[in-house]
Amino acid sequence: MSFSSFLRKPMLTPPGLGPRRRGGHQIPRKDSKAGSSVAGTQLTDRHRFPSANSCFPRRQAARSLFPKVSLQFQGHGRCTNITNGANWVGLFWLLLTGEIPTEQQVRDLSAEWAARADVPKFVEELIDRCPNDLHPMAQFSLAVTALEHESSFAKAYAKGVNKKDYWHYVFEDSMDLIAKLPTVAARIYRNVFKDGKLAPVQRDKDYSFNLANQLGFGENNDFVELMRLYLTIHSDHVRLPTAHLPPLWRR
Repeated sequence: MSFSSFLRKPMLTPPGLGPRRRGGHQIPRKDSKAGSSVAGTQLTDRHRFPSANSCFPRRQAARSLFPKVSLQFQGHGRCTNITNGANWVGLFWLLLTGEIPTEQQVRDLSAEWAARADVPKFVEELIDRCPNDLHPMAQFSLAVTALEHESSFAKAYAKGVNKKDYWHYVFEDSMDLIAKLPTVAARIYRNVFKDGKLAPVQRDKDYSFNLANQLGFGENNDFVELMRLYLTIHSDHVRLPTAHLPPLWRR
């Protein structure tokens, strides 16, 4: 079963939580003057994620860090192998499903991203045409913006898809973007600092190895392992408050 299919299992919708406003449920509105929630109303995840509808988001919080040993996540015991080899792919699975993945599930998710990794030819040409003295992050932003041409959500939105189905297309775009980012970043790096030649994605390798390999360091085992650790740490580097998330679901 692919990760996309796994995520769409019926178990994702907690009992009793249907679409917004179903069954007379009302979302409290902000007070325009005070800028705060209606007095006496307890904010729940349904209020924080008003546009999630039937796809109710899961949240996992790291409760404790045991140096050189393990992480402990809310709802789980101490997990020495929480990411199956210090691979952030395992964290991604946990955050979206609420379940600790098996090693096979981590490999399957990496394989799914590898299968989605191809970058459109026009985006490759766009990156290649950038002057080498254009800041790498400016090139990166340009490439990511151009990938909107391939957006499943943009196409569905233009056709007037029902809001309750937005999450399907947002999820597909997220998976595609995560899959393509290493190739985009590596292409920029190779153009600016090296000879512009880029190694192909190896579908039997994990996400971190492919990034390291496309950067040109695939034969350096220490660098590959460092990349796995770095991506795992960086995946939790910036924590958005839940109050900032709902606008990301709207358009």
